[in-house]
Amino acid sequence: MKKQILTIIIIILAGVVVFALVQSIRTGIVSEKGPVGSQKEVEKPEVPKETEMTEAPAEEEGQMPSKTESELKLQARAFIQTYGTYSSDSGYANLVGLLDFMTDKLRQETQARIDSGVDKSEGFFSIIVKVGSIETLSFMFDARALFTAQTQVQEMKKGETKLSQQIVDVLFIKVGDDWLVDDIEFK
Repeated sequence: MKKQILTIIIIILAGVVVFALVQSIRTGIVSEKGPVGSQKEVEKPEVPKETEMTEAPAEEEGQMPSKTESELKLQARAFIQTYGTYSSDSGYANLVGLLDFMTDKLRQETQARIDSGVDKSEGFFSIIVKVGSIETLSFMFDARALFTAQTQVQEMKKGETKLSQQIVDVLFIKVGDDWLVDDIEFK
């Protein structure tokens, strides 16, 4: 009974995380402290034009400006946490919710993983990934951005909980007007 309740709670939490991620990325509102939770819009401070290196000049009035490095870093944090968190009962619902934020290459790889299904032969398990810190390895305006994150991974399997640290790299590339994840590597 407790196992069923825990499973239901994890499924609901995974659904909420995926929904919040999708909503925060679509609206451009992402919390300063992470991808979900109390979300507030972060205001950009005034920066003199000569020191503003990662912003493009406005091309036409009414167009949305390109995402900044800090906005992409927040998106990377949310993507890593959602991509890495799942359970045997929720399957890969977390990945399905992220497909729209991936390049065709990563989308095909991820779809193959989803189609293969989750191995439930060993009973219930869950993995929860939390990003502790995230750094920019490279940022090329309107082309690509590479981030690396220190994560804490909590794995629950056969009634035991195991904590570990893991480094995750995530690569964004600009496709048209959108920044999409092209690669994610858990090291």
